[in-house]
Amino acid sequence: MKKIFLYILIILPNLIYSQTRINDAGARFSIKLRYKLNEKEYLNLMYRTRILENFSELNSWFIDAGYGYKINNDLKISLHYRFNSSITNNNYFRTLHRYYLRADYRQFINKYWILHNRIILQHTTHRFVTDIQDNGYKPYYRTDLRERIGFSYNLSSSDNIFLHNEWMFTLSDNPVELRRNRLYAGYEKDINDYTNIKCYFILQSSFHKRKSPNTNYFIFGIDLNFMIN
Repeated sequence: MKKIFLYILIILPNLIYSQTRINDAGARFSIKLRYKLNEKEYLNLMYRTRILENFSELNSWFIDAGYGYKINNDLKISLHYRFNSSITNNNYFRTLHRYYLRADYRQFINKYWILHNRIILQHTTHRFVTDIQDNGYKPYYRTDLRERIGFSYNLSSSDNIFLHNEWMFTLSDNPVELRRNRLYAGYEKDINDYTNIKCYFILQSSFHKRKSPNTNYFIFGIDLNFMIN
């Protein structure tokens, strides 16, 4: 089974490249602080920045603050606010405010295989104060439901390979539509107690009329995680 999963990860990038080509490559860097209130509750504060256009252009950055509750060893829920700034097609940075409820489920099938399931209900808004006054634009808002499900395989106690799929439905549209689908495949390793690195591919299919049909990425990520008791 391990050889099968490794084979999938080897052929998937070649399949993506041969069929649709990798459109972009980039990197992400994040710092997360977690304050443990008690055995069940915790607070999170995270900063993340993302670079795309073949590692040459800042694409977005955000600050995320959240409260989490651990229901049991397999399930936790959290409530978040995110202040996000991302570049638009017109090459200016747009500020977005996101409020979301998140549930994370993890089930150990055996000592190697882990099932992952994440559900996010999010509301994103942007206050077009200047645009309303100058151009008469309507305020922007959107409500989405995202679900990611997949598997990871532990190569050792500090690294794993993973394959996940995520769907995003826009609930604020009438009728509700599937906005995009993303397939993630990659490798993850804990360098030490605080540092985690990831290398992965994203095969994205966008179904919204204003989005390009396919955008495929290679991403290298570094995450720094600190726990405060």
